[in-house]
Amino acid sequence: TVSITTIPTDFGRSPILGIGALRLTMRSDGWFRLEGVTGPRRIVKQNGPDESYIRSALVNGRDALDTPFDFGLGGEAFRDVEVVVANDGASVSGEVVDARQNPVEQYIVRLFSTDPTQWYARSQRLKIARPASSGRFRIAGLPPGDYWMLAVESSDDPLAASDTPEPAQLEELSRRAERVTLGPSDA
Repeated sequence: TVSITTIPTDFGRSPILGIGALRLTMRSDGWFRLEGVTGPRRIVKQNGPDESYIRSALVNGRDALDTPFDFGLGGEAFRDVEVVVANDGASVSGEVVDARQNPVEQYIVRLFSTDPTQWYARSQRLKIARPASSGRFRIAGLPPGDYWMLAVESSDDPLAASDTPEPAQLEELSRRAERVTLGPSDA
């Protein structure tokens, strides 16, 4: 099961509190109804299998995944909504070692698209991972594409550790990162 939602991109026209998305109704034939959606929003994956990601989200034939779609304020019904969820997302996993090949215990791995237009809140091409108790990290559900990847000791770089970096911060991090190209189901 995959859960999707819409997130506001202009809080003045699509408030989170009060009159946000009120109810999602799924039908057994794959159709859904989402009520209470207003203003400019993107469609995002809320949760689901690790390897899944939203391949495309169209409202009236227009992108609502990477480009905000304006649902307006008048309660208009949009019947031509198509969300395609793929289960062939790429993943990156591993462990971080220092210059002497000793495992690093406290670190952060930042992975983000090489395309700056993908650097927005809740982008599925903007991920961060911290080590599990085993010392390893894993990032899954990545759409195919080119990414920057960077690992830092968490105590050394508050910029890399930010959960919501600004585009200027990501630009700075990209100068120190390695480029990774991922295809469907790559691991």
